[in-house]
Amino acid sequence: MPNSIFHRRWDLFVILLVLYNVITIPMEIAFYEYVQAMKKAEALDYIIDCFFFTDILISFRTPLIDEKGHVNKNPSDIASNYLRGWFWIDILASI
Repeated sequence: MPNSIFHRRWDLFVILLVLYNVITIPMEIAFYEYVQAMKKAEALDYIIDCFFFTDILISFRTPLIDEKGHVNKNPSDIASNYLRGWFWIDILASI
């Protein structure tokens, strides 16, 4: 459910991962040679990418809540809504 404790914690976790990327990616670009010497950071980046991919999968399974507060659990409606919205941003950010 979109308002469940799990989903709220998951969203917070993903926000923290985004903040980590906002800080580290510019540093990796600016200090490329130094970062290449640190292979541990590369492994962490792959793990974070896996979490972002998992977030895409979770988004395809998260029910929708309409304006009236009704919960829509229809998988095709959920997929259609996600594909018309955040999917393309999420997939581009995960590449």
